Amino acid sequence: MRDDQPPMVNFSIASSAKKELEVPCRAYEEHANAEADVVMIGWGEYRMNDGRQFGDVIVSFYEKDQRADIKDGIQLVDGVEVLFFTTRSLSKNFAGKTLVHESGRFQLV
Repeated sequence: MRDDQPPMVNFSIASSAKKELEVPCRAYEEHANAEADVVMIGWGEYRMNDGRQFGDVIVSFYEKDQRADIKDGIQLVDGVEVLFFTTRSLSKNFAGKTLVHESGRFQLV
């Protein structure tokens, strides 16, 4: 793998999460003049003003007209086209886990 490429996907996607991945995409399309295309799954690090820090999975998407820009990073995960947007060091948070949708949010278990 080249240094400028994202890490290889090291997690799976549960059917509960696959169904829910459509929800933000369709909502966006209803309110914008763009078509959602490739799911982006990454890791966010949060630092609160009071000093607390934590990380969690982030789910978003790229628009259809952005596909050419990201085509080399798209990977197929359990039938879903994904751009795994994280660093190699943060990809360890995903290793061997499954993305699920429970209690109203995406989580890694």
